[in-house]
Amino acid sequence: MTSIFVSRKIERVFKSLELKDRKSLEGKFNSWNAHYATLDRKKYWTITHSFSRYSVYLPDFKAKDLKYFREIFIDRIISQLRVSKAENKIQSFDPSAIDTFIGDVSFHKTNNDRSAVAYINKRIEELKYWYYYREDYSYISLDTLAAHMNILGSKIIDGKNEFNYPTTEFLEIIHSSA
Repeated sequence: MTSIFVSRKIERVFKSLELKDRKSLEGKFNSWNAHYATLDRKKYWTITHSFSRYSVYLPDFKAKDLKYFREIFIDRIISQLRVSKAENKIQSFDPSAIDTFIGDVSFHKTNNDRSAVAYINKRIEELKYWYYYREDYSYISLDTLAAHMNILGSKIIDGKNEFNYPTTEFLEIIHSSA
């Protein structure tokens, strides 16, 4: 089961979102943090895996799409990984393993993971940078941009900021859980 901790902004904007009790959580390896941002009048969800810091971007996501969230989420993950594979950034991945790893999706109120929230804000700023630097990023797909952004990341480990490889770590977690 996948647990997604949503920001208060998502709670306010998506009032129809059904939030579950945190007591039903299974483990940290399949928890994600989600934040909501607006860029060029489009609403984006940035969803980051809490452990590997792998980020998924859902563009133009609306309240009516909530009932298809799981399918959209898995589709975006697979699309981003296909771009990484096409550019030889990863060797291979199994879409059915990703589907199994994600399982059912449940939403929860924020867990106030400051490290994850800071990382999401950094990713949103990078997305804005790409947009304003290029002035028009319609020439590059969001999947390509996300794949490039997931190549190298950083996270705080034992109080130190260290580099990691979100795509590689995310795939290792999926393979180890299978």
